Amino acid sequence: MDSINKQQVEDNFKNLTSKDATEKIKELSGKDTSCFFCSNINSGKPFSVRPMSVQQLDDDGCFWFLSATDSDKNAEISSDAHVQLLFKGSDYSDFLNIYGTATISKDKEKIKELWQPILKTWFTEGKDDPRISVIKVEPIEGYYWDTRHNKAIGLMQTFINTHPGSPKNKEATEIIDICRAKLELKEASAAELYYNIGQFKAAAVAYTNLMNNFPDSDKGDTYKLQVIKSFYQYATLSIEEKKEERFEQVITECHDFLDRYTESKLAKEVERYLNSSQTNIKALKNEQIKKAA
Repeated sequence: MDSINKQQVEDNFKNLTSKDATEKIKELSGKDTSCFFCSNINSGKPFSVRPMSVQQLDDDGCFWFLSATDSDKNAEISSDAHVQLLFKGSDYSDFLNIYGTATISKDKEKIKELWQPILKTWFTEGKDDPRISVIKVEPIEGYYWDTRHNKAIGLMQTFINTHPGSPKNKEATEIIDICRAKLELKEASAAELYYNIGQFKAAAVAYTNLMNNFPDSDKGDTYKLQVIKSFYQYATLSIEEKKEERFEQVITECHDFLDRYTESKLAKEVERYLNSSQTNIKALKNEQIKKAA
């Protein structure tokens, strides 16, 4: 726990098997019955995203949808059941990310339970339409962002700008610093989550954004190392045709680290990733020569 949160509970990350976590999912997703449903997320290619309406969120925190049996989504789930659901609760806060597994069924009773008249737009034969299937998403991990601190920063900065001589400016500045520290912690946790669930390209982008959003952070070299590790894992898991260019990206990031953080204690670890990436590229080129011979 960071120093500014001493004696406070940081509950922006929850174990989804707990009762509190299920209630948090219901609270946040209940503000918006639609989400971005992401499938094909482990292919190493851009994943598939489409808006979908949640028909039900049950007491176990599982999400229920109705979907066409001949949709790309159903086909992708049949190949890989891992999905992500992205919710936006309000204009200023409450962003929810759910990672879980999806199962498809033709449960007639569940279809009747979930059916709404508006669905006849897609299923013209009504609840008995043979194309209807049920998708159940069981959460494995989840994360939510509460960005109200961002609003607080804006309000405090406006106060400072419009009241330059106020004795309250010091207090307002302290509030901004506290809020920025909280935001940095939340963004770092989100980036870490992407890494932990194997979304390495998303993790690299998230850590890069984190560095850009908090350029004065004393953890800059740690975040940059995570960018390198994320890109390295992304390159390692890529198809053969993409590996060379993605290891080149790792090398570029390593050189940037060594130029930027000349005194960092993490430099030796970065050099290991640099050497390993160069070795991988050499091996790939040798393999290409063998195939061409």
